[in-house]
Amino acid sequence: MIDEILELDLLDIILKLCNTSFHNKIRSNAVLALSLLTYHIKMFDELINKGVIDIVMTLCQDSDKEVKQYATLTLVHFALNKQSINILIKKGVMDLFKSFASIKDAEIQTNVSWIFLAL
Repeated sequence: MIDEILELDLLDIILKLCNTSFHNKIRSNAVLALSLLTYHIKMFDELINKGVIDIVMTLCQDSDKEVKQYATLTLVHFALNKQSINILIKKGVMDLFKSFASIKDAEIQTNVSWIFLAL
């Protein structure tokens, strides 16, 4: 299945669905799809090469709570992979922790805690 996703450039479609021009439910599901794709070694490299960490870090600042929840979950999955820890740190994931201090959402706070622990 991963080969088909790569062959058909479905990752590009998923990334486009994260755009603010789509309804928040569509966007949040697209971000969840990115999160699930981090589990596959082949896809993980593709996600890194396509700059998905930058996109997800931006989505962590989204105004929609559900998009933000799934974006932080995706960062958890990146942080749990030793390959991307240095990338996350270089891209400023520590600065995101400061921005989440005032958010009173249990899911987001849990995800941020997992990111911090993984680093």
